[in-house]
Amino acid sequence: MNTDEHRLFKTGTGEALTFLVRYLCLSVFICGSKLWQFLRAVLDDDAYDRYATRRSSVIPSEVEGPACLLTASEFYRLRLEEKYSRPTRCC
Repeated sequence: MNTDEHRLFKTGTGEALTFLVRYLCLSVFICGSKLWQFLRAVLDDDAYDRYATRRSSVIPSEVEGPACLLTASEFYRLRLEEKYSRPTRCC
């Protein structure tokens, strides 16, 4: 193998390794992002995001923007009040 072929082989291997590392990093990032979205949905952390999306698509156009949309703190306060206002049959 002459020096030109040797140089090409090394360059090709380096490029392949760089591509592989970038692909693996991107895959880990995408999987991590999907895992994060899943955990937020399971733990109900994305409730306000879902509420805001649903309200903005359902609200008629004559009602203007954010005036009819609860803020995040109001939304979570109402959710907590709903959750703890009902008696439980625990003890």
